[in-house]
Amino acid sequence: MKNPITALSDLFSKLVIEHGSAVIQEKHIALFKDELAILKDKFAILAAENQQLKTENQNLKTENTQLKKKIQIYEKPTHDNLLDENKIKLLIFLSKQKDRLTADDIAQALNINPQVVTFHLEELEKYNMVHGGQYTGTPSDWKLVQEGRRYLIENKLIS
Repeated sequence: MKNPITALSDLFSKLVIEHGSAVIQEKHIALFKDELAILKDKFAILAAENQQLKTENQNLKTENTQLKKKIQIYEKPTHDNLLDENKIKLLIFLSKQKDRLTADDIAQALNINPQVVTFHLEELEKYNMVHGGQYTGTPSDWKLVQEGRRYLIENKLIS
């Protein structure tokens, strides 16, 4: 059997160590709770920022799509594979004329339906390749303009 003083001393030492561990453990738990509260606050802030950035990103994507559509409207069309055979015939024919001609005159000269000629002339006018001046009481007179000449020259259709 142990000496009662030694046994008591051992129990006292054990109690001090356990008590010290409990105090340290309580301090660690308190510190952990404080850090957890800070992290929860940071998480809430980051979650709000994340939502704000997602909203901003979606708004920018929408704006980007709208701007791309606007650019397409104002961009000059490229002439690569732009024109079909009838449009090219019309441009070449108009390049050889000194005077303005009506769509009917052009249709008769090229042996193409006048409605088809009018359609293609109006399409070419959208690309600023021909110009049709509307005069009161008379049909439009059509002529080749600079972009039409450029197309013919760049594509080696006239020299």
